[in-house]
Formats: sequence, C-alpha cells, structure tokens
Amino acid sequence: MYVDKTMPDLKQIAEETGDLTTRYCQTIKEKAVKTAGWLWNKDDYSEVFSCVLREYQVIKELKPLLKISGFVSYQNTLQHLLTAVNKSKVPETIIVRQFPTMDSFFACLAREGDITQMILPILQSNKETIQTLFFDPMNLLQTDILYDCLGNELPINKDAFKEIYHSLPNGIGEDESTFIQQVRSIIQEYFAKSLAVQIKNLWKEKTQTDSPNDWTTQNHLSAKMLFVDNPETAREIQTIIEKPLEFSSPKLKTIQEKLQDWKPPEIDDVQRKLVTAEQKIDAMSGDDAKNILRKMLQKESDLLLEILEVR
Repeated sequence: MYVDKTMPDLKQIAEETGDLTTRYCQTIKEKAVKTAGWLWNKDDYSEVFSCVLREYQVIKELKPLLKISGFVSYQNTLQHLLTAVNKSKVPETIIVRQFPTMDSFFACLAREGDITQMILPILQSNKETIQTLFFDPMNLLQTDILYDCLGNELPINKDAFKEIYHSLPNGIGEDESTFIQQVRSIIQEYFAKSLAVQIKNLWKEKTQTDSPNDWTTQNHLSAKMLFVDNPETAREIQTIIEKPLEFSSPKLKTIQEKLQDWKPPEIDDVQRKLVTAEQKIDAMSGDDAKNILRKMLQKESDLLLEILEVR
C-alpha cells in the first residue's frame, strides 16, 4: 500500500494504538478531500500524512491515561481529555501558578483547527502532571492544591476536606477569588451541619430523646430545667437541631463541648426543684414577685408577654 510504503511509522503507531483495520487510510482520504480535493500534489499529501501521524502520536500519548481498551479515534481522544479537564475542581489560574508549563496546555485546548503540532510536545513533556491532575480517580493532587489555597482559618482538616471534595462544583473556568469564596461557604455549611449532627447525637445519647422539645413532651417538664446555670442552652440546642446554619462554627463548637461534659440531672431532682420553686412563689411578697417579673421581662420577654397576654 502506498501509504505504508511512504510513511511506515504511521502504520506502526496505528497498530500500537489498536487500529488494526487501517482506519488511518480512511482518515487520510477524508483529510485529502477537505484540503485539496482529489487533485493533490506530493506536498499536499505529505502534509496530510504528517498530520495523521501526529494525531496517532497524540492518541498514543493519551490512551494510557484514558484506560480504554480498543481503538479510540483522535477526536474521541481529545473529547475525553477535554471532559477530564472540565471536571477539574481547581481553577485554571491556580493550576498554572503551580505548574507554569500548563499555561500552553490550556491555550492549546482553547484553539480551533489542527492543534497536533502544538499539543504533542506538551503531552510528551507534561504527561505525568496531566495524569495526576485530571486522570487520578482519587484527585489527590487537586485536593492538595485547592486545600492549600483556602487558608488556615477554616475549621476543617485535609482528611475532612477530602470527604466533601467531590461535592464541590467544577472550577476550571471560574474566577479564582469567586470560586475560593464559594468553596469556603460550602465548607462552613458542611462543618455547621456536621457539628449539628454531632450535637443532636450527643443529646440523644445523654437524654434518650431526639431534642429538648421531645424531652419536654416525654417528661411534661421544661427542658430548661436541665440547665439551671443557663436555661437558654436548651433553646439553643433545639434551634441548632432545627436550623444549624443560623449559628457560627465557634458557637456550635462551644455547645458541643458543653454537651460532652454535661450530665443531665435526674428527673426526681428536677421535680424537687420545681416543688421548691412553687414553695418560694407561695411565700413571695408582691414586691418580690414584681422584681422577678421585671427580670423575666429582660431575660424571657417573649414568655412573659405570652403569660401576661400582652398583644
């Protein structure tokens, strides 16, 4: 065959890439029709041969990264590469800052037409970087790069960050500062929900109920009685369980630590305190009652307004 005699390297590399049915010959014919018609001279087909050879060299470089058995055409190979790159969670500007040679790689992918001459040497000299960035199922390099860009102020370690990495949006074409801020917000939300779940589990472990409201329903007592030193803790825990994102991470952490060291009082002890409180109420003078109501107005205004039926 004329093609094989003129360019034996093409036949060899075609076979190495899995093209056992001489598809490269059909590719040459199709390119010839597009470029010079059927009346083409020696220089015309020489360039076509060289272009197809480069395409197969690109296939050879990328096919091991794709982990696809059988032959994959040049166009499909490029599409697999573009798909992998577009799924990156790391903005292009961050990648280029870490790996300056990738700037020409991204510029090449953005071009139209024949990019084989430009992309082939890039693939040959940056294959390992491209593989670890875009074809690692664990995304370890991307995770490390993005985590290092987030700063140390976030309440999450690298292992926890790896757990939420796959839930992040794709960021390859995004503005760096905007994307980093979005990732920080996602982490804050994740951390808040995670702490809220821990707080809820701690509450259930210590009280055998799902929430302070549930404890109140089951025991016919106010859950505030469980926190004599700070009755508001019960309300905070209830709100955390229902709406964790209303609290800052430090506040959630404080409540969690408080619950870890907290031991709920026995119900009999709570009831005893209620009886003692009733006795004090019975012995209370009018002025004492007024002073207490004034204190309640400052600390428990909603409850007092409800009791007094103030509309």
